[in-house]
Amino acid sequence: MVRFSWPVFQCENVFLARQVQNVDMIQCKDAVPSWEAATPWFLVARAALYHGVLRGTDKVSFIEVDVGHDRGRPASDDMVKYLPPLAPFIGALWYYRGVHEEFVEGFAKAVKMLRKGLMQPSHPKIAIFYGQKYANWTQHHTNYTNEAALAGAARVLGEAGLSFTVVSEYNLDDLKDMRAVVLADNPILPREAAAALEEFVKGGGKLVIEDMERRDLKGKPYTLRLPTTALKVPAGFFASVQPRGEGLTMTAAQQQIAQKVVEYLRQ
Repeated sequence: MVRFSWPVFQCENVFLARQVQNVDMIQCKDAVPSWEAATPWFLVARAALYHGVLRGTDKVSFIEVDVGHDRGRPASDDMVKYLPPLAPFIGALWYYRGVHEEFVEGFAKAVKMLRKGLMQPSHPKIAIFYGQKYANWTQHHTNYTNEAALAGAARVLGEAGLSFTVVSEYNLDDLKDMRAVVLADNPILPREAAAALEEFVKGGGKLVIEDMERRDLKGKPYTLRLPTTALKVPAGFFASVQPRGEGLTMTAAQQQIAQKVVEYLRQ
């Protein structure tokens, strides 16, 4: 098993686990952020990312769910809130932090809900594009806009009940199984990823894209050649609705954009 601490993941490439034969399990350590924003969407975003990494393999995603990190231990209600949304993304689950009899009832209820979700096959046709090379490019631990955008996109799709996974530059072949892609943030986009997304849309795929200037890994600006069928949203939208701080409560304008995205993806 290979265990990745989430911040370290910003400067390592967990997608390589798909190619390594002697790794049969990977773990997202601290899958729940230490500041814990009272919603499961950061946790879901991280679980979905690891789901995308291992999708189509026989490797296991073993998620560490550390709810209650800053509160000593979780409450019973935390179990019901944080665990069931993980059902589409997990191959194993490691829950810890102050195991206590107070939350046994909530844990039992959450396990029943999880079991129901796990028994339903998940074949997502929508993918959020996560720029792994952009994550490595952004000064290692000083820019988390890419994670904020991933969490915001996971929130918009998750709250609407849309099933999704994650693709990156390292698993572009997975696009053939998708009918829609959300390109959140990613001002730095490798040319091979841009070409693959252009072909994806040309072949009839749907694309939600933040309207911003993009550059390749050498810093050269370019524009994606996209038909009018692609849905453009304001630059920074998905990061602005990350379930944290001011983003916890969407404004009326943000709700309208989120609804437009959901309606477009459901068509």
